Amino acid sequence: MKFNTKVIHAGIEPDPTTGAIMTPIYQTSTYVQAAPGDHKGYEYARTQNPTRRVLEQNLAALENGADGICFGSGLAAMDAVLKLLKSGDEVISTNDLYGGSYRLIKKIFEPFGLKSKFIDMTRIENLEKAISPDTKLIWIETPTNPLLTIVDIKAVCEVARAKGIMTCVDNTFASPYTQTPWTWVPIWCSIRPPNTWAGIPIWCWVPLSPRPRSWRTSCISSRMPPVVSVARWTAFSSCAASRPFTFGCSAPVRMPARSPLSWRPTPRSAGCCTLD
Repeated sequence: MKFNTKVIHAGIEPDPTTGAIMTPIYQTSTYVQAAPGDHKGYEYARTQNPTRRVLEQNLAALENGADGICFGSGLAAMDAVLKLLKSGDEVISTNDLYGGSYRLIKKIFEPFGLKSKFIDMTRIENLEKAISPDTKLIWIETPTNPLLTIVDIKAVCEVARAKGIMTCVDNTFASPYTQTPWTWVPIWCSIRPPNTWAGIPIWCWVPLSPRPRSWRTSCISSRMPPVVSVARWTAFSSCAASRPFTFGCSAPVRMPARSPLSWRPTPRSAGCCTLD
């Protein structure tokens, strides 16, 4: 299935109740169960929602991932990933990542015992030197916000794979049309997918392995409302087949020759639904 077809059709089926071709907005908070735990796949809106589920499946297909979990904000997605760690674990990240991500690590999680290092990841030898026995997560942001620094995802993941370290990529600016980190990420990948900086924002955590247990995301995360889920999918699917995806920047960005990424950014086009 080609990219434009995935945008419009992947993960989307007619409504089983009415046959509606467009995904209905399910705004209920609870679902009837035949017995405790005996339900049709939906028990509580924070954990599962049919409208949000369509968006999650669609994004997972676009990103070539196993599944998707949509959140109410990028930091909510990152918060859920960091809570996979425990006190004493260490995360290594880029030294010019988004300020909110930096503060989440330093101000919120460090007081609970999480250790962190921020390095120049454009030089792979810096990462190799920074890794310690406590390193459990490498957090990549590329292109970075706001300096647009490019990190070689493949090279970082090769180092992480050799050490058995979990790797996440914050795909903060690039869309899946230009960058799919799952080609190289060895364990997990956290992403910030299309159009987070314009229009209706969406954030999604797309793992390579099967979906984590629902109780974890239900207990600790801020999930996306169903109205936002259907509005976001409609916005970027309506322009997928007829408009080019553009990088949310005032000028083209050149990728270093060493990078494995296939990068084709263009200036923002007036009137185009951009995937930032």
